[in-house]
Amino acid sequence: MKNKKTIFLDLDGVLVDLFSGVEKRFNLTKGFLSRKPYLCRPYSIDLAHKLGMTEEDFWETKANNIEFWENLPKYSWSDDLINSCFTNSRGVIKNNDVFILTAPSKICTACSSGKVAWLNKHYPFFVKSGKLIISSDKSLLGGKNRILIDDTVKKVWGFHEAGGEVMLWPQIYNKAAFTMEHKKILRPKSVAQAIKMIKEL
Repeated sequence: MKNKKTIFLDLDGVLVDLFSGVEKRFNLTKGFLSRKPYLCRPYSIDLAHKLGMTEEDFWETKANNIEFWENLPKYSWSDDLINSCFTNSRGVIKNNDVFILTAPSKICTACSSGKVAWLNKHYPFFVKSGKLIISSDKSLLGGKNRILIDDTVKKVWGFHEAGGEVMLWPQIYNKAAFTMEHKKILRPKSVAQAIKMIKEL
C-alpha cells in the first residue's frame, strides 16, 4: 500500500472559475480575460491591470461582498478533480487526506467568508469535516508526503522549497513558468493529463 498522502487543493484557478465571474461582474465578453497570457503574478494585480484599475479599486468596487465569491462558477472539471484525489483510475478508494487550501485577499474583507459560502454550496464536506484551511502562506504546510495542487507559481515554488510535492495546475497564465530543470515540479500540459496524474498519487 502506498504511503498516505495529504493533498491540498487550491480554489481560484483550480476549482473556481474566477475569470468568468469577473467577466460577468464587469459585463465583459466571455473569454476577454483569457485572450492574452498573464504574467506569473497574483490574480488581482493582473486582472486589475487588464481592466485599467488599481488593485484596490478592483476589489472594493466589484468584489468586496460575500455574494460575489459565493456565486463564482466552478470549472467543468472540478468534480472529476475532487474525485481523482479520493479514487484511483481503477475505482479503488485511496488512503489520502484531502484539504482545501486557499489564500485570502489582503484587500477584500469579504473574500474568506465568500469562499466558505462557495464551498458550502458546492462541496460542503470540506467545511463540515474541518478540511478547509485559509492561509496566505501555503509553504507553512509543505513537507514529506504532502502535495499542493495550485495554479500560482509563487505558492507552488514556496511549498516545493518547504519540502512538499507540487503540481502547477495548467492555466494560460502559467504556461511559461519553470523549465525542464525543475523535475520535481509536476507540470501537466492539460487538465485531462493533470487529473490522470492525480489519480495515481
